[in-house]
Amino acid sequence: MLDQSFSIENFRKILDIENRKGYYLEGDFFSDIKEISKKIKEVNAEIRILKQKGLDNKSFIEERNTINEKKDKLNEQREQKLTMKLTTISSNVTAQEFKIKIVKDISITDKPVYKTEYNLENILTLKQLQYNFRKLYKVKQSSRYAIISQLKNLLDDGFPKIILKTDIKEFYESIPHDNLLNKINDDNLLTHLSMRFIQQILNTFKHESGTTNGVPRGIGISPYLTELYMRDIDAKIKLLPNLMYYARYVDDIILIFMPQIINTNRYYQIEVKEVLSKEELIMNESIGKTKLIDLSNKNINQQYEFEYLGYKFISGYKSNKHIPLKLTISSRKKQQYEDRLKKAFELYAKQSKQNEKKARKLFVKRIKFLTSNTRLVNNKRNVITGIYYTNSLISTTDDLKDLDLCFDEFITSFALQETLASRIRNSNSFVSGFDPTNISKFSTVELNKIMNHWTK
Repeated sequence: MLDQSFSIENFRKILDIENRKGYYLEGDFFSDIKEISKKIKEVNAEIRILKQKGLDNKSFIEERNTINEKKDKLNEQREQKLTMKLTTISSNVTAQEFKIKIVKDISITDKPVYKTEYNLENILTLKQLQYNFRKLYKVKQSSRYAIISQLKNLLDDGFPKIILKTDIKEFYESIPHDNLLNKINDDNLLTHLSMRFIQQILNTFKHESGTTNGVPRGIGISPYLTELYMRDIDAKIKLLPNLMYYARYVDDIILIFMPQIINTNRYYQIEVKEVLSKEELIMNESIGKTKLIDLSNKNINQQYEFEYLGYKFISGYKSNKHIPLKLTISSRKKQQYEDRLKKAFELYAKQSKQNEKKARKLFVKRIKFLTSNTRLVNNKRNVITGIYYTNSLISTTDDLKDLDLCFDEFITSFALQETLASRIRNSNSFVSGFDPTNISKFSTVELNKIMNHWTK
C-alpha cells in the first residue's frame, strides 16, 4: 500500500529527489544546514588532496580515518538538524489549521497564473500530494514529441482520411469541481488529508478567481487533476466510429478518421463537441482553433495546412497524387522567435546608454541563447533546450532561413557598431544552430538575466 503520509520520512525522500534534480531546497531555507553541507564538501576536498600527497599506506589510512571521522560527525550533525526541522514541518502541515494558500499572478502570461508562498511547508506538501496522485492514478501528460512523430507518419502515407483539430475553450478554468471531486471520491484512493488539501486548493482558486469551476494554472497538482478529469472523456472519444488516431496534449486535440463509404453526411465535429459538452467542457470553435480537413477524395486537388503543438503541417493532393508532407515551425512560434530577437536588440539599445560594456555582454549571450541550444543547469536529467531540441522534427529549414534574414535586418536597422555586428553575425545563426551538437553553456545567473523581460 502506498504511504501517502506527509511525514518526515516522505519529506526527506522529496528533498533527496529534488537534490538529484539539482534543486538544493535545504540550502534555500536552512542556513545552518547549508553551512554544514559546505563543511562536508571541504572535507571531501581534503580527502582528494590527501591522495595527492604521496604518503605511505599506513600514514594515508591514518589521515584518511581522521578526516572520515570528521566527515561522519558533520553528516550526523546535519542529519540531526534536518530531522528536527522536518519534524516541525510535518507537524505544521498535518495540523488542522494548516492551509495551502495560493495567490494570483498576472505578470507572467496573458492568463492568470497561480502560485503558493515560497516556503518549505508548501513545497513539500504539494510535492507529496503530486506524488500520491501520480502513483495512485497513473496519470501523466502525453509526449509532445511522440504525438508529432506519429502524426508525421500518418499524414505522409497518402491514404484518404479526415482530420479534425480542435481544443477546449478555457480548459483549466472550465473543469467542474463537483464532477472532478466525484471522480476522486468514487475511487476512494486518496487519504482524508490528501483530499483535504485538494479541496483547499480548489476552494481558494474559486475565491481568488471569482469563478465556480476550474483548477489553478501554475500549481503542480493541477495538470494531474485535469488529466484525471479527461481520462473518461478520452475513452469516450476513442469509441467514435472509424477513428484511426486520437491524441490530446493538455487541451489541444487531434483526430484522424477513416472516410466512410456509405454515410458521407457524418458530422465529425458535432460528435466530438457533444462528448465534451456532456462533461461540461466547450469546444473552441473559433477560426484557427477548430479545423476539419476532408481528404477522403484523392481526385480533388487541394493543399491543406494546420498548426499543432508548435509545428505547421502542409500536404494534400495534386493530380491524384499525394503531396509529400512538409513540417515547419508554427507561425506563432516563429513570431515568438522574431519578437524575442527584436526584444534583445531593443534591450541592448536601451541598456547600452547606461553601461555599454555590460549591455553588450548580455546582448551577445541573448543572441547565442536564441540561435543555439543549451543544457539546463542544475538539472541532473541533462535536459537540453533550444532551436534544435524544440523543433527537431521539422522537414525543412526554410523558416530558420527566414529568421536569419530577420536577424540581419535587425542588425542593419538598429545600426550596431561594425565590430559588434560582425561578431554576432559571424558566430550566430538559426540555421547553424539547428544542430544537436551546437550547445552553449550558461550559468543559472546568466539564464535568469537572459530570460528577464522576455515573458509576457
